[in-house]
Amino acid sequence: MKGFEFLDEKYTRYMLECFSNATGLYLKGIDPEGEVFLELENLQECEFCGYVRSCNGGACTASYQQACQEAAKWKEPYFFRCHAGLVMWAVPIIVEEQSVGCLICGQVLLWEIDAFFIEELEEMNQDIENFGLLCEKARKLKVLSPHKSQSVADMLQAILNYLSKANAGGYDERLKTEAWRNVILNHMDERKNKFLEDPFDYDRHLKKEKMLLQAIRTGQRDKVSRALPGFLTDIYVLSNYSPDRVKVRVLEFMALVSRAIVEAGLDSHIAVMQNEKLFMEAAGIREVEVLFDRVSTMVDEFMEDIFILGETSHRSVLKAVREYIGAHYREALRIEDLAAEVGLSDSYLSHLFKETFNYTVNDYITRVRVENSVRLMEKRELTLREIAAHCGFKSPGYFSKVFKKYLGVTPREYRNRFIE
Repeated sequence: MKGFEFLDEKYTRYMLECFSNATGLYLKGIDPEGEVFLELENLQECEFCGYVRSCNGGACTASYQQACQEAAKWKEPYFFRCHAGLVMWAVPIIVEEQSVGCLICGQVLLWEIDAFFIEELEEMNQDIENFGLLCEKARKLKVLSPHKSQSVADMLQAILNYLSKANAGGYDERLKTEAWRNVILNHMDERKNKFLEDPFDYDRHLKKEKMLLQAIRTGQRDKVSRALPGFLTDIYVLSNYSPDRVKVRVLEFMALVSRAIVEAGLDSHIAVMQNEKLFMEAAGIREVEVLFDRVSTMVDEFMEDIFILGETSHRSVLKAVREYIGAHYREALRIEDLAAEVGLSDSYLSHLFKETFNYTVNDYITRVRVENSVRLMEKRELTLREIAAHCGFKSPGYFSKVFKKYLGVTPREYRNRFIE
């Protein structure tokens, strides 16, 4: 497991080169097996280490591996003396609470060379043929006090923590992509074993789609969760593994899902908004696995909302509030007025709305306004200012800000790019 699977290689090299130039210290990246995965350009290890390595490089690997294990155990810089007698420290690379390697830094002495050190050096390097040459190279080593060594190690740890956290999102996405790739391969093998002659039949796929949509309408969460991965795998194969074809087919399917969840009782505004958002995101998705993960998450959220609606005793009240918002979104709506409309206190309505749908009343009002503004975009005779006013936004600037928050582009960009 190499560290650059979890860190941005180019930026990591740049940061560590800056560190090395500032401190004058040599460093290298080591994986959990003690093997080197990072060596900086234009940076040579000290002559002492180069000579020792030429005589017994295997001992260096063993020292690094043990130091890497200790650093991972304690999740902080681990100071040690290598087999040849130099002071070094191993700084763990931690990503998602998992150690994926370490940086070895140091190759220094903590005090000036004296007779005691020479005796100790000779005892630790009995396999070195020319001990006099080794001593000569040892006298060129950098001397760094314990306090400075600790400070440098802490600074290097801070750099690694920053790099790993900055890349944590990308790491998480790679894990999801790999997981979906395995799901696809497993379902392909399963289908081939079950249907030897024609494992991926289009008629069979359409029947599966019909059953899946029915399960969504009736709120059968477990059935949907089990069937969806296989269904998406069918789309991948029946689209001849073409990402563009897969994308078109998936978006068509999600349009059907939107209708199904509305029939199940979910608000049509939410369905439309979520589909619009997926459409926008899909334009930038390059990998089929990433698209499948996004779709799976979206369907899971829909099923959760359907489940909540089925469980709550306040469904009719909330439906009345949403219908009122749908009819009066052009007006200045206040929570107090909405609560009075259904005979609740404004604080309880806010609590009920948030607990049931996981978003606030104001969030829903804004979604309804944005969704209606999207519909009006097709009317070229209307200016963006007129659309903003028609949908209840207090100013064109605020309309643009909110629109971009929900759809990722400004109203002008949306109209120019997606409306013919």
